[in-house]
Amino acid sequence: MRGCQVVASVAVVVATAAHAPADVVTAWNGVLLDTIRAERLAPPQASRVMAIVSTAVYDAVNAADPRHAAYRPTQPAPGASAEAAAAQAAHDALAILFPAWEADYAARLAADLDAIPAGPARSAGVAVGAAVARAAVDARATDGAAAAGAWYDVGLAAPGRWRPTPPGHAAPLVPGWSAVKPFGIPSASVFLPPPPPALGSPEYVAEVAEVKMLGSWSGSPRTADQTQIAFFWADGAGTATPPGHWNQIAAAVADSRGLGLAETARLLAMLDVALADAAIAAWDAKYHYDVWRPVTAIRQAEEVAATAAFGDDTWTPLLPTPPFPEYVSGHSTFSAAAATVLAACFGTDDIPFVAVSDAFGPGVTRSFSSFSAAAAEAGMSRIYGGIHFASGNVAGADLGQAIGGYVATRLFAPVPEPGSATLAATAILVLAACCLGRRGALAARRRRPDTADT
Repeated sequence: MRGCQVVASVAVVVATAAHAPADVVTAWNGVLLDTIRAERLAPPQASRVMAIVSTAVYDAVNAADPRHAAYRPTQPAPGASAEAAAAQAAHDALAILFPAWEADYAARLAADLDAIPAGPARSAGVAVGAAVARAAVDARATDGAAAAGAWYDVGLAAPGRWRPTPPGHAAPLVPGWSAVKPFGIPSASVFLPPPPPALGSPEYVAEVAEVKMLGSWSGSPRTADQTQIAFFWADGAGTATPPGHWNQIAAAVADSRGLGLAETARLLAMLDVALADAAIAAWDAKYHYDVWRPVTAIRQAEEVAATAAFGDDTWTPLLPTPPFPEYVSGHSTFSAAAATVLAACFGTDDIPFVAVSDAFGPGVTRSFSSFSAAAAEAGMSRIYGGIHFASGNVAGADLGQAIGGYVATRLFAPVPEPGSATLAATAILVLAACCLGRRGALAARRRRPDTADT
């Protein structure tokens, strides 16, 4: 049966290694993440770029080696070199999106093509890669991303409503991102989560107390491990960003399991589409509910009678507060979407791996027993960091899981092999069982993640 294979569980370090021929996909994926770091893209912007490039690579590879349903209508190219198609598609998509880096991309492409024997197969691969990349970029030219920084009223500082946060009091980040055209889901509004706890409710009061205690810069009973968790998953400006962190994890797990070129391209495309849609849906919820951040809730605690006793106008979170509303947590949404897609693709959630972080480099790692364990820890990291409430974490995880499940069951389906007419139905049943199992596991881990090693 075609699709991601389930193999024996072996812990792997998240790093790029050679596994021909899939290394051309993982190598260009590394170039993509380096570009995101260099351009200092915000998470929604990074996720959009990742989805454009990864779907272009996927469609180019799939045209040469048609194993799955195309993402965009693509002319089959039998006999074309899939490696040449992948390299050309990645190069062209990135060069169109980031022309300032074209010389670096060109050098990488030349090395890749030099490694492929000259002839009709390489030429055909180059042609299909170029055509697919252009189609991928053109398809998103008017997707709404260019207008995502639209004006947003921050003048109505009503209790509970988001307002710019210290120390920089920055303007809100891409408040119009919810209007960006999704890559896989029908619309963000379909996935809008239920509202957060009401101001002054017992649940709200408990959340304020929790984050004030665990997320404080100083005087917190937070453990050293919890502090490391906060920084490990911080993924701020200049890093691969939260979606890029999961992209890096996925590429390394695929590499460690020896996935071929087509399967690696499919995995990254499926993942990046889910992550891009997770950003759109999370931003839709953020600006729909417009919830203030913990630093505001604590420093202006007297605005809500039930939390007046928690007021502290000097309270500072461990991590810098991002400039956009709290509910839902983007980290939780990205992480649950990624964990759901990865569990679906590999047929099991229980795959141990070891991850690294841009915050520390390769010297500090964290070990996980499953994708959902890592997602739960990433969600809790924002509470340890003092920048999210528990309800934002839980709702984000539910949102991400729903989006990941939608993408995994409706896009990139394997083409049935001869004699396998029931393949698609079987795959959906396997995924449904996997997601149902993950739902309980993720809910159980959401508030208290597994201990991880360093």
